[in-house]
Amino acid sequence: MKRGILVFLILVLALPGTVAAVEFSADMITDIAGRKDTGKIYFKNQKLFRNETMGMIIINKHPKVYQLFQDSKKYVVSNINEFKKQNPMAGVENFDELVKKNNMQKQGTETIQGFKCVIYSGKVKFVENQPGMTMKFWYSKKLDYPIKSVSTLPPPMGEVSNYIQNIKTGNQPDSLFKIPAGYQKAASMQEAMGINIQMPSMKGDGKPPSKEDMEKMMEQMKKMMEQKPAQ
Repeated sequence: MKRGILVFLILVLALPGTVAAVEFSADMITDIAGRKDTGKIYFKNQKLFRNETMGMIIINKHPKVYQLFQDSKKYVVSNINEFKKQNPMAGVENFDELVKKNNMQKQGTETIQGFKCVIYSGKVKFVENQPGMTMKFWYSKKLDYPIKSVSTLPPPMGEVSNYIQNIKTGNQPDSLFKIPAGYQKAASMQEAMGINIQMPSMKGDGKPPSKEDMEKMMEQMKKMMEQKPAQ
């Protein structure tokens, strides 16, 4: 199941830059399946950042990722290193490596919210020996972070966009990257989410989810979004 949610996590978290990244906070808007969700990102460095989106708090403390569900007050822990054999993206730790590993091409520049961005486009492989997913990034060298990304997922999910706004640079408190009081570790993703529907997983042969699995994932994401009102 953890492999099944990894693609979604990477789309939400985007990709950090280098160790010298500027600390910042910003509003994060995710548009998936025609529904917009507004969350927050708190970025300290490439290995330590926090996202709040779709009823979840995601704390990345590389190589561990903590997913906290606000409704159930429970969380699960994943280790990115567990996916390295099946997922080429799991070992990518900065944006430059992403570009080189997937032979992404520059498509020009654009200034967004006062930050000059270089636009990169290409197919990013999440599974070995499988076609890549078309992705486009607007990368700010000053922030060392993609201000915007657009991804094309297999049907029926379609296009997913993610961008940040109201960017405020400055030191981020260490307390943001700790498990909040009142949360308990869950034995499974289903327990943490407080629902009985299971997220589809990658098959043991390394093949991506089937159309039926993707439809189930779509329904699951809709349920996650419905845990709080649209912004």
